[in-house]
Amino acid sequence: MERVLDRLALAAHLGAEQLVVHAQIMQLGIRLHGPALAVQTLAVGRRCDGKQCQRQVLEGDPDAQLHGQAQEQGKIEDELQGARPVLQNGREHADEGAGHRILDTGVTLVVRAADARKLGGVLLEHPWSLVAANAERISRDVAALWPGEGDADGAIRIGEDLVSLGEGAEIEPGVYADTRGGPVRLEAGVRVEGPARLVGPLYVGRDTKVLGGSVGTSSIGPVCIVRGEVADSVLLGFVNKAHDGYVGHAMLGRWVNLGAFTTNSDLKNNYRPVRVWTPDGDVDTGLLKVGCFLGDHVKTGIGTVLNTGSVVGAGSNVFGGVMPPSVVPPFSWGSGSDLGIHRCDQFLATAERVMGRRRQELTPGVRRILEEAWDATAGRRGE
Repeated sequence: MERVLDRLALAAHLGAEQLVVHAQIMQLGIRLHGPALAVQTLAVGRRCDGKQCQRQVLEGDPDAQLHGQAQEQGKIEDELQGARPVLQNGREHADEGAGHRILDTGVTLVVRAADARKLGGVLLEHPWSLVAANAERISRDVAALWPGEGDADGAIRIGEDLVSLGEGAEIEPGVYADTRGGPVRLEAGVRVEGPARLVGPLYVGRDTKVLGGSVGTSSIGPVCIVRGEVADSVLLGFVNKAHDGYVGHAMLGRWVNLGAFTTNSDLKNNYRPVRVWTPDGDVDTGLLKVGCFLGDHVKTGIGTVLNTGSVVGAGSNVFGGVMPPSVVPPFSWGSGSDLGIHRCDQFLATAERVMGRRRQELTPGVRRILEEAWDATAGRRGE
């Protein structure tokens, strides 16, 4: 089955507001931790062919999981035998491929079954809900999925919790692993260069490189490059943060690239709860610490500073060392509040080059979805 979305689903229809409001449907509806979410929504724009499409809903998408290999998949499928996916608030339209369909953005899938059973889990109403409770979920995941101790030679251990290493994961001398608050899990192919401090609970996805700094209490997806200070955050994958700077209580979509010293605020000076923009209006998160929410393919220039609770729409490029507005429309381009339009052809050309550097392909299906996303968000940019 051709994958046509590559996780830009969280920004596909209305831009970064999907990251803020509907991310649990399009992106965070994936099962991040063990069996926490039994039924996964179909990634918007995914190409499917009947049975395979239904199986994808029942089994989930292993590539879309940030934690674990979904060892409960068979159990979930057994629980949902006979369930039938139903489209809501969306349409189907024909594609040129015989027997294939593309689901319009904004589609939600539900499962109906006369003998449905109650499964454990929580509904994430907002992405900051995931970020706020992420550390606890990591601790449960590591204990359940990777109970064995790995070879942590070279690391200076602090605390008694696990340091679990996947095949080929490397920790150089001069790295501290602080497990007093929770375990540390490094997936296959991870390399941690010293000097660095890993603070649990921490999950680092396959083939990610930690180039130094303090990285902790976070979930970091596959094939990322991380340096500097990262705390209490979720990086979905292919994120490039190769320089110093602070990212805290934040969520970063895939293919985000942060210029050197990019830093976000996660605490207001008056110590009041943080409010975050959504398409339905500003929402009081009830949290004192909320960082930023960056859609897929967002890029920041050197020295960019992001305000508390900032939302930067997918495909945007902000630079110039001037703080951008707290809400940056999708596919914007500019410095500070002087934001223009990131032309679609230029955005796609850059995305293709960036993905090629990591040996990933910008498929025709993904390109089509991005073009539709660009068109659908024109009103947000004042076009």
